[in-house]
Amino acid sequence: MKLTILSGIAMLAAVAAPAAYAQPVHQAAVQHNVLPVNASYSLDSQTSTREIAAIPASRAGQSACRWKANVVVNRAVHTADSTAVAALAKPIHQFAPLSGYEIGTCQAAEKRIAAAVARQSDKLASQATAVAQRDQSALVAELDGVAALNRAKGG
Repeated sequence: MKLTILSGIAMLAAVAAPAAYAQPVHQAAVQHNVLPVNASYSLDSQTSTREIAAIPASRAGQSACRWKANVVVNRAVHTADSTAVAALAKPIHQFAPLSGYEIGTCQAAEKRIAAAVARQSDKLASQATAVAQRDQSALVAELDGVAALNRAKGG
């Protein structure tokens, strides 16, 4: 079994984008006896907002927006012919939630919130790369499990 690390860090440009647009923070090729695969790891976030009355209440008519973003490292796995292996794709790590507060409506603060999440997520990119590198042994173990299932089925 041979493990090859391909490319290093690629910083995330817009973490608030859907996972399909997230740039990988790490990629690795695993040459497994039964199923050689390419693994790609990316940061993904889901942001939720809640509009509240401004504090202090002396600002008449001024609203505020509280936001929270959950940031995870996702693993995507493909075979050599680029076929996705859904059984091996999953979130492998969740960071502590990011949160903040913006003056104005949540709709008006949308770009500021996305920028804040991106800034904070950029700081997590090196940690995400380390998490992805540590996942290699888990991926190999999962591939061993797939191979064992194939042998048990006679395949």
